[in-house]
Amino acid sequence: MEKKYLINVECSINALAELIALGLEKHCTITKLEVVDQPLRVDAHKIEFKHPARVSPPVAKPAPTQQTTDAGRKITGWDVYEILRENFHPQKTFTTKAVSDLALVNGFDQAKGSISGHISRMKSVKLIERCGGNTGTGYIYRLNALRNKKDFNKAMSSYNNKAKAREQKRSAAKNGWFNLAEFQRQYNAN
Repeated sequence: MEKKYLINVECSINALAELIALGLEKHCTITKLEVVDQPLRVDAHKIEFKHPARVSPPVAKPAPTQQTTDAGRKITGWDVYEILRENFHPQKTFTTKAVSDLALVNGFDQAKGSISGHISRMKSVKLIERCGGNTGTGYIYRLNALRNKKDFNKAMSSYNNKAKAREQKRSAAKNGWFNLAEFQRQYNAN
């Protein structure tokens, strides 16, 4: 339990206004306020406070434009693959949730679906394979083979070609999406 202290402060009205403006009310509660008609006592053990000439309102800092190398950086596909290589050898299985937890432990700041997206892209270029699970409990994956960064980048660059088109076609068929031009062509044919 945090200890609380009761402190009596004698000051002028201007000094009280400055103390409140400096944030006194954020850290404590004023329980009693008396007006003293006699002159202020100055004790030998008085603590000197240096007040700023003027209290300026807090200014919002601009958002950083570059990613930092310390904790809190966004996770990349290579970062996800490194986590997989370090923690899950080719025979070990993993879920997206397990990878997400490890990324948080390693200090990455990722959105909910970012790791899932990276894993999906890695699956489509056959860096990893799905070996079980379902949409309700989560899919279970396994690494195919360990690769270095050069091989990883080469495999992931091929995602933008055939693998990406294949995944988009499969996703559209699974989700019931349709191409309007294709739909009109089929409708006019009937």
